[in-house]
Amino acid sequence: MTAGETSMFVDMLHSPDFLVDDVPGTMDQLVARVGLMEPDPIWRQVFPAHGYDAMFARVSMSRTAAPSRLEVISSHPIPEPIDPAFPRSYIDEMGAVQGDRPVKTHATVITTSRFDELVEHIASLGVRHRIDPPSPELTHLRLWVGVSEDEPAGYHADDDAGLIFEAIPTQCLLLSDRVFDDPPKRPVVEKGAMARVEARGFLTDDADRMIAVLAERLAWPVGTDVSDADGGCRRVRMGANLSQGAKLELVQPRDAATHEAKFLAAWGPGAYAVRISVNDLDAKADDLRSRGTRFEEEPATASCPRRLRVDVDVIPGVLLELVDLADC
Repeated sequence: MTAGETSMFVDMLHSPDFLVDDVPGTMDQLVARVGLMEPDPIWRQVFPAHGYDAMFARVSMSRTAAPSRLEVISSHPIPEPIDPAFPRSYIDEMGAVQGDRPVKTHATVITTSRFDELVEHIASLGVRHRIDPPSPELTHLRLWVGVSEDEPAGYHADDDAGLIFEAIPTQCLLLSDRVFDDPPKRPVVEKGAMARVEARGFLTDDADRMIAVLAERLAWPVGTDVSDADGGCRRVRMGANLSQGAKLELVQPRDAATHEAKFLAAWGPGAYAVRISVNDLDAKADDLRSRGTRFEEEPATASCPRRLRVDVDVIPGVLLELVDLADC
């Protein structure tokens, strides 16, 4: 498959994220507590014309084998709009929409090689959306669903099942054409190191409703739909063209004893864990212990591989699941 022959609109999740109060402080904690590679300063975006501070961290250096990045983002208020077309307060608004939940997202950002077709599809259905024009700092278009220039009332979660959906052209990432090779390149990293961003979990109490909305309005098909044999969780992995890119995973708990069910009961539907694969999960467990980082080990189930969970009480605003690359 080549970039011009993608079978669906969605290539991958661009940057599964955590909306936090302090980007540099959170990044320092991710490096120190879980062994994220030290970010290059050029991966940080603090633009005078845009009201955010973001770091797009790589978990390994190969963008062909690991094209999705981990994003940490916060609001960065600016006094006057330089580019009036770009909303200055959208991160604060999205944070307010999600209330006090300990894990928040600024947006579910996908990349697509068929940006214009996706816009046409959404427009043909009459779904609220907005196109942000290029700026000197961000030279690509950005599609948002659930908001519109004509309706200043804010975000409408019914339009995109609460995802806070954003799309950007895959072409703007300047990835190698080899990213579309079949089979894709596998990450090669040292033992215990992070390999790639695998998925962003999104908790829901009604996966079927979300599937219907995403299929109809975003033409986003289900890739895999599995449930735990013991009734723990149903996990619906949404389809994407790049198997080595991050996926969106809808998680519907069915057993009240699971971490997912307790989180859903406490905070409601919305953003959950970001899953990152590592080379040798046991080696990673030893690494976390050496850093004094607390984690919980979850056994493999029918719907999910064995994983280590680093909860939000370790790094505020951050919930991570670490899995073995061999299981992905």
